[in-house]
Parts: sequence; structure tokens; C-alpha cells
Amino acid sequence: MVQDGSLIGGKRKAILRSNAPLSFLNLNFGGGVMAYSEPASGTGSATIVWDGDTNVSLIKYNGLGGIDFTKDGATSMRIIILSYNIGNPGVYPTVIKVTVYDSSDPSGGKYSYYQQPIPPYTGNPITLDLPFSNFIPVGGGTDFTSVGSVVLDILDDPNGSNTADDLDLSFLGTDGNCPQIIPQDPNSVIVDQCGVCGGDNSSCLDCLGVPNGGALPGTFCSTGKLGICQSGTYDTSCNCIQDTQPVPEVCDGVDNDCDGEVDEVFDQCGVQCGDNSTCADCNGVPNGNHIKDSQGACCLPSEIDECGICGGNGSSCIESSPTPSPTPQCILHKPTKKDLKAAKRIRKRAKKINVRTKLFAHRGIKCGGDGYPELVKKSRKQYQKILTLLNKNITNSVLACDTSVCTNSSTSKTAKKLRRAASKLHRASRQSKLNFIRDCNIVSHGSENRKTSIDYRDDLFRSIEHLPKEKIKCTS
Repeated sequence: MVQDGSLIGGKRKAILRSNAPLSFLNLNFGGGVMAYSEPASGTGSATIVWDGDTNVSLIKYNGLGGIDFTKDGATSMRIIILSYNIGNPGVYPTVIKVTVYDSSDPSGGKYSYYQQPIPPYTGNPITLDLPFSNFIPVGGGTDFTSVGSVVLDILDDPNGSNTADDLDLSFLGTDGNCPQIIPQDPNSVIVDQCGVCGGDNSSCLDCLGVPNGGALPGTFCSTGKLGICQSGTYDTSCNCIQDTQPVPEVCDGVDNDCDGEVDEVFDQCGVQCGDNSTCADCNGVPNGNHIKDSQGACCLPSEIDECGICGGNGSSCIESSPTPSPTPQCILHKPTKKDLKAAKRIRKRAKKINVRTKLFAHRGIKCGGDGYPELVKKSRKQYQKILTLLNKNITNSVLACDTSVCTNSSTSKTAKKLRRAASKLHRASRQSKLNFIRDCNIVSHGSENRKTSIDYRDDLFRSIEHLPKEKIKCTS
């Protein structure tokens, strides 16, 4: 038995049988040649086994574990004989027999064999190609994509009439494209996915490490960033170079500043993508102090006379009314610092949850998941609802005149609507995270210091609880 990394299965064992008493056969291996010789007065046979096993007393029929002989395009077993000398020409030529056992049957009952006399030697090496398709099957025959062991028999004249045969064999393998690759086990690489014999797939990897993949220099890649910063192009070193740099946000339906939010531009009235009209005074000045008089003219409250006329002298109403109309006094109640601070905190924490929805959706889509656009749409809708409620009921300015009826109204109804929107926002974000974990096969180990979706929701709820309990409201 010989162990050698250049052998199929890493091991080879040989058995010699002499047909004559006191007749010694020789079988030598060296220099890449197997030399078989018989004495002048004797005949015999030799069996060489490749089964990956060290036990010389038996054949382990599934010892190679299922090596694929066709992996590199092989269709035949190949034997190369460097020289052949027949002791008694014309009597009985030496016969080569190759038996290939299927790895699925450890008992050796399933195999295929090919037997052929060696043709006359003419001084040049003899190449014998034994097609897999011509092997004779026994017990169902061998699947040459799952070979368990190989046996080579050198058979001489069984009658002893042909003695002194000599044979030098230099190759036993297949006719595939990679004859120099000796598989040691079924997992050995004969030809890699790049078509390289004994390769490691590295010669045709794309920028994502996929053999023959499509992520090549000059093609699209995702930078992992948000908004317009997401799109990139692979350079010649497979670095993903960002195509577009962030710019200040504008109202165009695109995340221009790459922060995960779209169109987060607020006018002076606190309205997203507004035009300052919702809090403009009669001169069009946002949060301005001008009001209209009884005739529709615009001026400061202090410029209105007793008759309710801008710039009047109080005489226009003397004839029609014995009692001059009182000058309306108006005060513009702007949101307090406490109002603005509470609203800012709510906006910030709602935005954080909305951004998390988008982040998990972005990652889940890269893993092949679906259903994320609808979750992102739901999240954005609730986030916009929270912003609208704050702008309309908390951070808005209120004009109170002496002709108005003003009260300090409770904000509990607004807080209730905010909590309802916050709950829906949380559910969309949490579902986006759960889908991402499922689609990307993420194993969560947990962390005491890492916030959960519920933690972010509770932070938002606490911010809503800190809203002012009352807000002035006026009706004319």
C-alpha cells in the first residue's frame, strides 16, 4: 500500500498473483511509471486498487466517497502504456481490465467494467481510451458522476503459455480537460466555476465575489446610503463610488440630503412644503401683525380709528351712529417656547421611527423581500399626519381681538390623535424590521443596550405627554 497526494483518494494498493511455483512477479512504481514484469518462466496477474483506504486485505468499494469523473468534460477512462513486451507473441496478449464501482453500494455489487487486450507495441506509446458508455454494467452499473473506487487488473495467459511479459504504464485517468488534477475526495475542485483546472473561482469573481456574476466595473451598485446617495457605480477596483452627492432638501418628492426623509422643508408657518400662506397676515407677511378693517383695508391694529377704519379720524361713523365704534384691539398669540420645544421633540422622534421603516425596507429589498413599499407608504402617511396635527394645533399662531371669543382649550383631543398616529407609525416600522429579519435570515442575539421598536414608540408617547395641556383658541 502506498500513500501519495498525487493518487486518486491519496492511496494505492497492489496485489500480485503468480501462476507458477517459485515464479516471482515484479511491480515497481517510480518516476511516474508503473512497471510490471514477469520472469522468463512464469506468468501471473496484478491488481491495483484506488479506494482511499489503507486496508490491503479488502476493497472499500465506496471509499472515494462519490467523485465525479465527468466534472471536467471527461467521457472515457484513459490508459497510456509507454512500452509493452510480450514474451510469446501471437499466443495470448496481456489484457487490461478497468472496473469502476458506484459509491452508492458499499458491498461492491454495483459496478461497470471494460476489458481490452493490449494492441501490439510498435515503439511508440499506446493510448487506450475506454468510453464510459462502453463499460459493461453489472448490478445496475456505475454512475460515473459518483465513483466509489477504481480497480485495474493486468491479466496474462491463464494457461501459462505466454511468459515473460513486461509492461510500463504511465497514466491511468480520464480524458477530461484537467487530467493533471487528482481529486482526493468528492469535494476536491477538478474544474472551478471559471473553467480553471484546480482553480478557486477567483479568476472570474465579480465585485460581489460571485463567480461569473454581473456586478462588474462600470455597473450599478448600491452604496448603502439613503436617497439620491444610494446609487453608485463600481470602479476598476470594485469600489462602489457614489454617483450623486447630497444637496439641500427641496420639495420635489426626492430625498435630496440623503437623510432618509423626503421633502422635510417647512415654511415659516411650520407647514411642510408650504408657501407661508397659512399664517400670513393681510399683507402676506408670515406671522405678521396687520389685520383688515371693516372696509377690507389692511393696517396695524393701532392704525384703526373708532369707526373701524384704517387711518380714519373717527368721523366716518358719527352721522350713522351716535356712539362711535370702539377701536378693535388685536393681539397675535405666537406659539410659546414650550409649545415649539414639545413639537420639535415629537417631530424628531416620529422622524426616527419613519427612518427606521425605510432603512429596514431598503435592506430587506436587497435580500429579495417584497411588501416593503406598502409599509413605507403607511409609515410616511402617519408621519405626515403627526406633522399636520402639530402645525395646525400646537405651533400655529392665533390672532385674538377684543371682538373675538378666546378660551384656553384643552389639547387632549390633539394628543389622542397624535398617540393614534404614533401607534400606527410604530406598527409599520416594527413590521418592516420583522420582514427584514425574515428575508435576510438575520439571527438576533439581543442586546441590553440596543433600543427596540417598542422603546422608540414609548419615547414618542412620552414626548406627546409633555405637550402643553391647554392652547388658546379664538373665534370672531
